[in-house]
Amino acid sequence: MSDRDFKAVTSALEAETTHDGPMAAVLIKVLSAIGSNNFAELPSHFTEDIELHIHGFPGMDGAWRGRPRVLQALEQNFGKVEAQKTSTESMVCQGVSIALLITETGRLKVDGRAYHVRGVIWFLFAGERIKRVEEFLHENMIA
Repeated sequence: MSDRDFKAVTSALEAETTHDGPMAAVLIKVLSAIGSNNFAELPSHFTEDIELHIHGFPGMDGAWRGRPRVLQALEQNFGKVEAQKTSTESMVCQGVSIALLITETGRLKVDGRAYHVRGVIWFLFAGERIKRVEEFLHENMIA
């Protein structure tokens, strides 16, 4: 059982598969794997030199480069939250990028505090693999 709910995001992406099929389909597979705690499925969807940058969420902020480091960061960061529910407010698919304006709620495992995040996650693709992820988040802690 997963502590993550990406159903609203994957539904929005599924609507895009008719226009930007390969990129949206890859993102759906990645979110499905993360949502089911199947991190072993992720490497085939990332370039060897993938980069991940997270800005604005204390405890998860950072920059990682290379598939092994990014995979480790993803598993560690997702392991810090529970009751995570993410929805998409807006999406732009253009060229080799997908940008999502998201809203997310959940709880931090370390102290049980609820959080609310709103921000943009920008995915850059190389072919049918994710090459770079930029997350610009605004996080509000709720008592």
